[in-house]
Amino acid sequence: MKIPFALGGIILLALVSCKDAAHTRNEDAGEDLVKKEEVHWTYTGENGPEHWAELERRSHCGGERQSPVNIIDIQAEVDPSLGPLDLHYYGEVRIHEVTNNGHTIQYNFEEGDYISLRDVRYDLKQIHFHEAAEHTLNGVRYPLEMHMVHVNAANEIAVFAIMAVEGESSEPFTFLEQYLPLNPGETKIIDASFDLNLNLPRSRDYYVY
Repeated sequence: MKIPFALGGIILLALVSCKDAAHTRNEDAGEDLVKKEEVHWTYTGENGPEHWAELERRSHCGGERQSPVNIIDIQAEVDPSLGPLDLHYYGEVRIHEVTNNGHTIQYNFEEGDYISLRDVRYDLKQIHFHEAAEHTLNGVRYPLEMHMVHVNAANEIAVFAIMAVEGESSEPFTFLEQYLPLNPGETKIIDASFDLNLNLPRSRDYYVY
């Protein structure tokens, strides 16, 4: 995976998704995906989105309020109760390892960074990338989408999805890219601190669902 991108000004906060089943919950929590599942979901073909409900019978993958979605700006409702993002990224938390889980490149973090949503703490577990983006905004698909995955004490998941636009390589992406490429199933130890604040766009406006 090459990352010649600069982060754009769109932040998406996903609180509810189709990823409620054990298989994909493990992926978002930074655990090993391949050890239990014989059949993997895909984005196309016989294991694509139209078949996810069959693959993940305990999930919400057959509904209409799941990830990923196409966000239509004029249909979004302004919610005055939503305050500024409550982020606690201290710039010193270490990335333990990077792994290719068969679906994406995933960087697993040690404990320390977290976000607060409705007075509930969600600890950062991992970040991973989708090229091209999973979500679309007004039908536009961005070239890259970064997911910052957080989990609370009840094992509930909150994900920041940040869209990226093409641009010159940035310092954080250059750091992450030095540990690539990885073959599916391969893991490399990093054990180095990483400042997530460098991954955030200047605009903190966001959508939530």
